[in-house]
Amino acid sequence: TEYGDLVNQTYRNRQFASPPLYQFGDGRGFVQFEYSGLTVSPAAPRVCDDLTVQVSVTNPGATSADEVIQVYSRCPCSSTECETGNCASAAFSTPPSTTLIGFARETIPGGGVAHMVKVKIPAKTLAGFRASDMASVLRPGQLWLTAGGGQLNSRTSAGVLQLRLNVTGAEKLLEHC
Repeated sequence: TEYGDLVNQTYRNRQFASPPLYQFGDGRGFVQFEYSGLTVSPAAPRVCDDLTVQVSVTNPGATSADEVIQVYSRCPCSSTECETGNCASAAFSTPPSTTLIGFARETIPGGGVAHMVKVKIPAKTLAGFRASDMASVLRPGQLWLTAGGGQLNSRTSAGVLQLRLNVTGAEKLLEHC
């Protein structure tokens, strides 16, 4: 791929028109894991709450295998609104459209038995920057999470689960949480 003027620039928080050749977690394996039962606690989070994401992962194969369970936050608005920070319903400020906020590498036993995996999400990973003063803040609003073996809408997205939460409370500076 020709990256042109993007050489020696960071790729973080950049929005590209075309998808990357290989997404995070694009490693191939011999097992197609199955995901179900996505839950988050607390179920009604407030600003500054740490979250625990729990998901059931099943390995239908006969042999144990490792899986990297990935949790992403997604912008609930259009990508343009996300890039400019003008999405009033988002629970974060000026985020990229998709952000990896947590992951866990687990050995999932074979045989089709569900294995519960918990991923802890510290509140600070959900903070964004307020454009007016570049302060790191946590905001109330919609928070969309995905969990699975890859990103939503990618080659690795089979079985990626989605959940929408409503974060309540008043906007707070990260340092006050």
